[in-house]
Amino acid sequence: IALAEVEGAGLTGIVSSEEEGVMGGVLVSAKLDGSTMKTTVVTDPMGRYAFPADRMEAGNYTLEIRAIGYNLRGPRTVEVAGGATNADIALRPTGNIAAQLTNGEWMASIPWRLYELSRA
Repeated sequence: IALAEVEGAGLTGIVSSEEEGVMGGVLVSAKLDGSTMKTTVVTDPMGRYAFPADRMEAGNYTLEIRAIGYNLRGPRTVEVAGGATNADIALRPTGNIAAQLTNGEWMASIPWRLYELSRA
């Protein structure tokens, strides 16, 4: 099925990188300029994402991704008009993976023995 044909989609695309090709499980977020709300969807195993049209009013959106080990290469913004808009997203390896980890991921990365010693 072509992404432009996804019923009810306002913004669609494919997320990929040179290293991995299409990338499933990537969080893609879009925020309308001037808005305080951000909408996030996840890519399917073929790297495809689709934002529901009822969440994508016309305007300029800033795009963000969450994929550990990768940063957004482009595009960073997209203009959504009436009907479905397509924006394929390219990723590149990050130079600073530590900056991408959440507190929970940091805690999970601590060897258990070191954690026990720190509590003694």
